[in-house]
Amino acid sequence: MVRPPNKGGRAWLVSWEDPSKCKGYPGHRYIVNVVDLQNEATSHIPVSTPSITLDRLNECSETWVGIFTINFAGDSPVSPLVKIINPP
Repeated sequence: MVRPPNKGGRAWLVSWEDPSKCKGYPGHRYIVNVVDLQNEATSHIPVSTPSITLDRLNECSETWVGIFTINFAGDSPVSPLVKIINPP
């Protein structure tokens, strides 16, 4: 789920479902990739819960978010990218 900023706000709430049986085990974490128009990661943010608040994003540039999981079994594939900013 991607929730855009409230009126006047600039922070995006991004959350996701994790069906993994490994969640809750030590070392289980997520990497949130913020990706630009050239499909290059502008941020690589590790988090331990299935949600993040993103702020200070460039509102004048197309921006996508993708998530992958890291745990003792290895890395998951990156989720499909979700566009969160589409400038006018």
